[in-house]
Amino acid sequence: MRLAALFHHTPKVGTCLGALALTFAIATTQAQSQFTPPPKTSAIAGTVTDTTNTGIPEATVSLKAAEGFTLETKTDIYGRFAMDAWPGEYTLNISARGFETFSEPISLATATNLTKHSVLLIGGSGCGVCITIEPPIELEIPINPFTATLPLKPLPPLKLHPRNLKKSPTVT
Repeated sequence: MRLAALFHHTPKVGTCLGALALTFAIATTQAQSQFTPPPKTSAIAGTVTDTTNTGIPEATVSLKAAEGFTLETKTDIYGRFAMDAWPGEYTLNISARGFETFSEPISLATATNLTKHSVLLIGGSGCGVCITIEPPIELEIPINPFTATLPLKPLPPLKLHPRNLKKSPTVT
């Protein structure tokens, strides 16, 4: 038997099912309206650069709210970023591989557009290349019939980032 025929021949069943469906629709609508967040009425945008004013691509920019949630984005190839946010108090965190993490408290008011320019310093836990040499190293080089021993000075640990390797490091 078709459902429409069931409603037509038995009004009590149709009325009960109709009331149940209406109750479910109202409850679903109320539940959805309770979990809809307010619109994001503030925004933050800016640039992330290194000390030479070169934009840092793929840096992670996050806003951590005191309530525990985090908003996050990445910089583009020029080091630019932008994101919408709710008004409130946040901690702005910016990190990129090979650089120290930048952190700063910020406050966003309603209908605020904040512009932030941040400079990251080379170093941090995500060091691209770290070089260490054990001291002392002696090198024997035959020069004609003579042999010379050259003591080499140990190098201090170097933190290098691929972006700054325009020239090879020299040993003096």
